[in-house]
Amino acid sequence: MLPKKKQQKMKPLLPSLKAKKRYVAFEVISQNQVGDVLSGLKIQIASYFGQKGMADSGVSILNEKYDIEKQHGVIKIGHKFVDQLKTALILIKDLNGVPVLIRSLNVSGILKKTTQEV
Repeated sequence: MLPKKKQQKMKPLLPSLKAKKRYVAFEVISQNQVGDVLSGLKIQIASYFGQKGMADSGVSILNEKYDIEKQHGVIKIGHKFVDQLKTALILIKDLNGVPVLIRSLNVSGILKKTTQEV
């Protein structure tokens, strides 16, 4: 009978090796209420970044942090790509056919801090 192999646990990554993230709070300004902002926003950001840029930057729009009444939300991104994300947000002129202006409100490495100040 063969002895059982010991299963080794994977060591967790050191904090210095983890990807650093930032949370960017944004506001959608428009005269009319915009329907389905998050999917339109994702399409517009993807057209600016491209597929490789989206993969490298780790962009993700946090659905649970979007407030429909205030039209405020939060986007998670890698720390090296914050300026590019702000540029992409500024260049968005319409979402789903409605003219909009998207303004970044706050940037932080802590989600709770980002949402408190908005």
